[in-house]
Amino acid sequence: MLNNFMEKQPKPGEFVGGEKIEHQPGELLGGEEIKNLEIKPESTEKLVQSFNLFKEHFNPKADLIYYPCSGPDTSIVKSFPESTIIFLDQHEDTINALQKAGFEAVKESAQDFKLKIKADIMLLYNPQILPSGTVMENLNEKGYLLCNDYHSTASLIKEREDFELRGIVRQDKAGLVVDTENLEDYWKDIDTEEEFRNAPFSWEGVNYEMAKEIVEKRTGKTENILEEYKKIIEEAKEAIKKQNEEFFAKNPNFDRSMMPNENSNPLIWNDEKGEQYFIFTELPKKKGTVDDTFVFSKKQKEFINKIENIEIDEVEEIEKFCDAKMLYKPEREKLNAVREFLRTHLRNAMNRNEKIPEDILKRIWDQDSPKKMSQVLQDQYGVCLDWHVVGHAILGKLGVESVFRTGRVPNGPGHTYLDVKINGKWEIFDPFAEKYLEDVGSKGTQFQDAYYKDSFTKQENS
Repeated sequence: MLNNFMEKQPKPGEFVGGEKIEHQPGELLGGEEIKNLEIKPESTEKLVQSFNLFKEHFNPKADLIYYPCSGPDTSIVKSFPESTIIFLDQHEDTINALQKAGFEAVKESAQDFKLKIKADIMLLYNPQILPSGTVMENLNEKGYLLCNDYHSTASLIKEREDFELRGIVRQDKAGLVVDTENLEDYWKDIDTEEEFRNAPFSWEGVNYEMAKEIVEKRTGKTENILEEYKKIIEEAKEAIKKQNEEFFAKNPNFDRSMMPNENSNPLIWNDEKGEQYFIFTELPKKKGTVDDTFVFSKKQKEFINKIENIEIDEVEEIEKFCDAKMLYKPEREKLNAVREFLRTHLRNAMNRNEKIPEDILKRIWDQDSPKKMSQVLQDQYGVCLDWHVVGHAILGKLGVESVFRTGRVPNGPGHTYLDVKINGKWEIFDPFAEKYLEDVGSKGTQFQDAYYKDSFTKQENS
């Protein structure tokens, strides 16, 4: 059903609803002179307050924020002044105005644009694009998406299997609040007279006073407004459907898409007495309006938080290493940085010249007992398993695809390494082997090929 909400999706900048009328500066329209209006960055107090509440309630990571189809709205900057924020729009004057004011702004289609680093927060306010495809791929796996429900944006995202609704910032009697309870009520129509009276104003729906005026004009009744208005909606739909059928029977070649039908909102209905009614068919919801801020997050994929006997836990030193500056580096530089991190923080536990404490040796070689990655880094010693579990975890945080591998030679010991994808191609990443061979005086050589026979790299090059 929801796919029908945006059956004919306008592209950004596309004129919808009749013929576009071109006017030149100085021409008169409605008695007023048309002038070129200067576009300037602007913010709205309600949005700033909404973003502040979101920040306070969810405490999101916000190194990079992406705002496609932004127009000149810069409200997000006031709430996240320390973040890198990328504005994107197809309107050249808008982009020029944002850039002139010092904002990072890009002129391109949101349906085609790809961020080099996926965003922590993405905004979709009145976007005039479907929340699908490339635009949604720009949000990272732990990211938040904020939107309103104009063009049914929030309704469409709610139906996606990869997102979950976390809360809604809405107007209450006392002001803006973050609502996290009974969120399904935002999609349920009111069903009592009291709910109708107390429903907040919505640009896309009817309010109680509007309905009351129509009911009294049509029926003379002043009570049970909700039920009477529902009857009028159905009456109007049936009449418009019948009128259209009669029209198309006489004009079979007429383009049906050009004619409003009984499912339009609002309906313009001329009744049997010649009275004209402007009828919104969208009733208020039990809670909220399309103007609220809907907070979504990516549904977390099942994360493999344990490799062999090592639990991948949070390590402060790794979190600091994977900062925004590192995230922006090219993949090759990231890989080299991870190699250097491992060599700096871990020593080769198979080096006979190292005097390793007994308790650390026991943890290294007892691979049946569980231990945490933080313990590995605290011990500062490890074999290939330890090195490559840490390397795999860091690469994942940096957005570099890697696969943990185990290889073996006949009648020989096992060995672990990583397959990593750099610039679209797989390659073997084995920093422990590099360090081990260096320690035994064989720098520049490599382990036997048999260890790597199952790697993606070997398969890709075969």
